[in-house]
Amino acid sequence: MYDSRDDVPETHRFDLTRIFDTREEWATAREALEDAIETFETDRPLEEVLVAFESLSARDHRLRTYANLRANVQTGDDQRAADRSHAHAVHGDLMALREDVERRVRDADASASVPERFDRYVDDVRQRGDQTLAPAAADLLAQLDDVLDAPERVHRALVDGDFDPPTVDVDGEPVTLTRSERSRIQSSEDRATRKRAFQAVRDEYVGRRETLAANLDTMARRNVRLADARGYDSALPAALAGSDPYVACRPQPRLPRAVYDALVGGVRDNLAPKHRLERVRRDALGVDALQPWDRNAVPVDGETPEYDFEDARGMILDAVAPLGEAYQSRVASVFEERRVDAFDHPGKTEQGAAYATYAPDAGPFVLARWNGSLSHVFLLAHELGHAVHASFAGDARPHVTAGIPEPVAELPSKLHEVLLADHLLDTTTGDERTAVAARAVRSVGANLFYSARWATFTHRLHERVEAGDRLTADWLDETYGDLYAEFVPVLEVTDRLRAGWTTGLYNVPLYHHYPYVLGTAGALAVADGVDDANAPADYVAFLEAGTSEPAVELLADLGVDATNERAVSDAVERFEACVDAFAESVEP
Repeated sequence: MYDSRDDVPETHRFDLTRIFDTREEWATAREALEDAIETFETDRPLEEVLVAFESLSARDHRLRTYANLRANVQTGDDQRAADRSHAHAVHGDLMALREDVERRVRDADASASVPERFDRYVDDVRQRGDQTLAPAAADLLAQLDDVLDAPERVHRALVDGDFDPPTVDVDGEPVTLTRSERSRIQSSEDRATRKRAFQAVRDEYVGRRETLAANLDTMARRNVRLADARGYDSALPAALAGSDPYVACRPQPRLPRAVYDALVGGVRDNLAPKHRLERVRRDALGVDALQPWDRNAVPVDGETPEYDFEDARGMILDAVAPLGEAYQSRVASVFEERRVDAFDHPGKTEQGAAYATYAPDAGPFVLARWNGSLSHVFLLAHELGHAVHASFAGDARPHVTAGIPEPVAELPSKLHEVLLADHLLDTTTGDERTAVAARAVRSVGANLFYSARWATFTHRLHERVEAGDRLTADWLDETYGDLYAEFVPVLEVTDRLRAGWTTGLYNVPLYHHYPYVLGTAGALAVADGVDDANAPADYVAFLEAGTSEPAVELLADLGVDATNERAVSDAVERFEACVDAFAESVEP
């Protein structure tokens, strides 16, 4: 980790001039957008309304992307934080305007002429008519936008503003447990160090346990009441119907309930390979009982592999070669154009290990915390999958359909991980191959089993609120611990483990786990067919489609039937093969 952002080489810092040349230019654009929203007229031909609103939506997206990235690379800067808050306030005004625009769409004659690119958006708006609030209620919610977003701001303050990463001794040297450092330690250091690091970080979260529980209760209660206000039976169908909180002018990423149930239920019906993996891990580590700090440890006799950033770049580019030269070139451009902010330093956001985002007409960006571990090679590959998806869709589609449909959002990122695992299992030997096999089972397994567990937890906490009960820290501990025991029975369920719910990513929509299950199943299917002559072209067409088609149809075009539990059972079979490779690599 660098001592400050100024020490990070410029080549490994964002070039945000691709969005705005200066912060002053951004501020001018923000003021212009505020004026445009305030003076927007819906009483004109529908075509004009849609074209103008699409432009406002794209401008808003650029403004928020710039403000978010600037704030997240230097969280202690008050001006950057204020700019982000201001950008989100403007976004709230635009979302209020969206209610007026979509009301205008529903009131328009069905024969009204609109540009073809808006067809799916218009159809989607009309389909959602029954779940639309009355004008007075919609206006009131718009005025309460800052209040409704408060739980996410509180969570961000708790994990960025108030969270002070603890320091532990590692080989006689003090190490501050930023996200990148604790990730490295949990996979590479000795068991005593892993334990100290796990307990130190978890205790910091447990110290905020009651506050986090109250905040989570508020989030879930808001979701339940908004779902009820819009006429949904519960928060789950409301979440699956989609209500994109990020982009104003876009078809919603709806997913049939049957698909969700097939995904989560399919995983819970196929837990045996996961249970076997943890037994293999326990035996390979030579411990009587598997502990939380053992779950990412790599059982090798020597040092776990480490890589410099350029090595990782080459490995990832080689791994994606089966997707074709044009695709490989697109991945390379994300590195070459300073779209990756690679290294950790004090003040970089603690929200998530890494993420990818994009801005209309400016392309994708990846925020990472490179620490040289194999885990971070996979993490970088994952986020590059998102970045390339956004890049292809943004180039091929107008703003209204240039997005990434949430149900399939994780397929490209998981495909990168699967291809990287396959490539490294074919090209490495000895301890390095063992480390790769350990990472492969985590890469595939976590996004099937971990995500299904969190999806189940999320649904249970909403069900509790819907029943009229509150989310208390004790109830959350018990529920989270019970699910852990179901999914990982070989692990000792301790008080610190039960409190694992405190570390959840609650700054994103609460029902956000199922795309990882669907994405992993889809990625494995694509990887298995990538040698087919048409597969790379079909896959790029999938990326370029953006939100122009429903997610289930996009998957069907790739040969994945998301409505059938077979998609999950096939993925579990592939996971079993990964467990076999891991077990073989750790055999004495």
